[in-house]
Amino acid sequence: MENQPRFESLSGLSGTLLVAHPTLEDPNFARTVILLPVHSGDNGGLGVILNRPTGSTLGEMFPDQAFEKLAHIRVFEGGPVDAGQLILTAWKWDAEENSHKMFFGISSENALELLEGEDPVTVRAYLGYAGWSAGQLEAELEANAWITQPIRSEVLEEESGPQLWDQLTEEGPSPEGDPDGDLPRPPDDLHWN
Repeated sequence: MENQPRFESLSGLSGTLLVAHPTLEDPNFARTVILLPVHSGDNGGLGVILNRPTGSTLGEMFPDQAFEKLAHIRVFEGGPVDAGQLILTAWKWDAEENSHKMFFGISSENALELLEGEDPVTVRAYLGYAGWSAGQLEAELEANAWITQPIRSEVLEEESGPQLWDQLTEEGPSPEGDPDGDLPRPPDDLHWN
């Protein structure tokens, strides 16, 4: 696994969850939870949407490709950038470091090697990703488009869909400027608001 890309934390935002604020109307990101493994002030950020399952597995979606032992891996919509590109990710809990080790954009061989290793690992497949240019995510955070939360093991281990956003917005924390610490519960159609 020497050649597999593994991204370490580059800034305070790397390794966090981005939870879409309830008022974020962009259909690409409304009610999403994004895993942000890579971010730096100079280069921007890269992540995948955790809570948009396609309802298919690798074997169902790509029957002509040799995924074999990975055929059961569920496929998620990762984001609007390169939506046809398949990205394999993996993470595992590191008890010694009390953190997750993340592997992003790995090959199917690397994914299988991790799955067959001694440590428990979660592997997921994503179509596309979410990306931000330098300074873009910071500006969106200042505009309260996103709520940042630390990565928790139970969030990564669950293969949940839209209910993950509901769960995380009910738990908080809220963006700055909300003294009560409660996020508003928006209607499904924000135009009625």
